[in-house]
Amino acid sequence: MKLIKTTIILLLILMGAPILFIIGCFLLVEAPDIVPVQFYPPEMPQMIGILAPNQELTNTKLLAKGQLVGPEDIAITTGGVVYTANEDGWIKSIQTDGTVQNFANTQGRPLGLKFSPDSNFIVADGALGLLFISPDGSVTSLVQSGENHSFGLVDDLDVTSGGNIYFSDATIPKLMNDYYHDILTIGHLDGY
Repeated sequence: MKLIKTTIILLLILMGAPILFIIGCFLLVEAPDIVPVQFYPPEMPQMIGILAPNQELTNTKLLAKGQLVGPEDIAITTGGVVYTANEDGWIKSIQTDGTVQNFANTQGRPLGLKFSPDSNFIVADGALGLLFISPDGSVTSLVQSGENHSFGLVDDLDVTSGGNIYFSDATIPKLMNDYYHDILTIGHLDGY
């Protein structure tokens, strides 16, 4: 039995050698012309001026401790009220006195939040696309798919002074949980 196993292994090695030789030749012929260049990093700047060590972050105040799950973005009103979103779909407001209130539930996964120049509240929802939230918390869908593609994960947005909305869609639906291929996929930049 040991002789049979050894014979099979030797046959596989002998059969594989020509294939490996062909692949090696192909790689040598098709290899890109890359000439490595040694990199010399610049001298480290002195830690003075804006680079000077400081303790500013020790003065920060943690908002809504224990009351938020998975916030990814914030939008702040001119009056200082902070809006952020939870994993469960709730958009929460953090009042100037620190109290946290439920504002609206998208029934999806709100990620990017922005106020437009005319104070409209626009949300990039990973599951539902681009949404409009009225001052009373009502949710209206603005767009759920692109011209030639379905949205997979609408995750951030910006609003121009003219009211145009640009938003990113990070993946395509079929790759949502296929992390390896998702990294290799190019998302979309859309406008509304």
